[in-house]
Amino acid sequence: MPTGAKARWIAALAASGLRTIEVGSFVSAKLLPQMADAAAVVQQARAIPGLTVAALAPNLRGAHDAFAAGAQELVIPVSASNEHSLANVRMTTEQAVAEAKKICDWRSALPARPHPPPVTAPPQTPLQQTVRWLATHTGFPARRLPEKAELLMLIATAAATEESNTAPTPANAMLIKNKSFAAQIRNYTAMRRRAHINSDNSAKT
Repeated sequence: MPTGAKARWIAALAASGLRTIEVGSFVSAKLLPQMADAAAVVQQARAIPGLTVAALAPNLRGAHDAFAAGAQELVIPVSASNEHSLANVRMTTEQAVAEAKKICDWRSALPARPHPPPVTAPPQTPLQQTVRWLATHTGFPARRLPEKAELLMLIATAAATEESNTAPTPANAMLIKNKSFAAQIRNYTAMRRRAHINSDNSAKT
């Protein structure tokens, strides 16, 4: 997988709400050439606000490289059986535990990294608020938003108005012009709500 594709995949996972992602493994590029770009992947992932970037490092050399690339957490594989450990990292379980201790001792001897100031998310635009509302109430796929952005914003406003039992808004007038699509969204919303109610009732019985 190209480095850019990995970066887009990680960004999509972060956008879904994941706050810690293991983005790569710092292992021999000869044995696993698909991990040769691990440092570049880590560096690109570090640009995602609010994401903690983890990387796998089976030995001290890998830990050095991961730390130098900017990884914030290390994942150290230790298998319960010698057979799996030898097949996975070419070390017995005892050797893997000893390697993990070397990594911990090395990391403990390093000066603490300064913690960056917390990242404050910018205020959401009306379209971003609509995306969140639609995902919560209808599960509508965000990939269709560009072509229907304005209409979806109006539908979301009207639907939220109906839910809160407040006075109608001008959005309803626009919905009349788009009856078919509005009906589709509302029917899908009703279906999702019925499924949610049925799920709740099943959990109670």
